[in-house]
Amino acid sequence: MGEFDPKKPSVARVYDSLIGGKDNFAPDREVHRKLDAMCPDLTKFVAENKDFLENAVTYVAGQGVSQFIDLGAGIPRPPTIHEIAREVVPGARVAYVDNDPQVITHLTAWYAHHDDRVTVVDADVADHDTVLAGARRDLDLSQPSCLILGMMLHFYEAGPARSLVAGYLDAVAPGSY
Repeated sequence: MGEFDPKKPSVARVYDSLIGGKDNFAPDREVHRKLDAMCPDLTKFVAENKDFLENAVTYVAGQGVSQFIDLGAGIPRPPTIHEIAREVVPGARVAYVDNDPQVITHLTAWYAHHDDRVTVVDADVADHDTVLAGARRDLDLSQPSCLILGMMLHFYEAGPARSLVAGYLDAVAPGSY
């Protein structure tokens, strides 16, 4: 886990600010303000992205998929991926992956110690081996899974983004999303 520094903005906390969360600090809100100045509709786009993810998880769970890997999970905000999935598949399992220390602390405190169907993987999403080893602690990747890459791929150039996705697609079973 990296070092927590409230004086330095973090992607997870800026996103938290963009969705109206409370787990962010002045430097994160300053980045939020600058982004709003460049793209006045950004907050609306981020909210629409969260709505899309909720709809997508509901759809995929409706297809019988009960395993989800949330890559770059961010600070949890209800409804979370496992809450959404369990509305459709009560036994759904989720591996939340992030390397932000505040995210890991939140996820571990809120879910991993209280829910044996939630796994928290402290890893950089670009490290396929570490992420997949962590996810395999509680997920059976020989069965269909859903990979979630919400609000993350835009941090990569096109080639590395394709490689990132391909590395995960190679690891999941046919019928995965």
